[in-house]
Amino acid sequence: MYQGSYHGSKKHEPDLDVVLSRAWAGGLDKMIITGGSVTDSKRAIEMSKTDASIPQERLMIETDCPWCEVKPTHPGYQHVATRMPSVKKEKSTN
Repeated sequence: MYQGSYHGSKKHEPDLDVVLSRAWAGGLDKMIITGGSVTDSKRAIEMSKTDASIPQERLMIETDCPWCEVKPTHPGYQHVATRMPSVKKEKSTN
């Protein structure tokens, strides 16, 4: 989540509360917090539980965790201790 830093350099104080207030006033109904990694996803979930400025009814958490498996073709696959069965992806007919 945005913390007032760009490329590791702090530019100003975090202003998430102000940004959210403006967004709600401007008609934003819901927001999605995504995580691009397991660490990001865990942070997003924790933030959703602890940040009182984000009303729960306006929040949706989306992660790619179930689809982030290490594929057998990946060099690190041999180091994976727990392997979940893969499910064939269905093709869309649209």
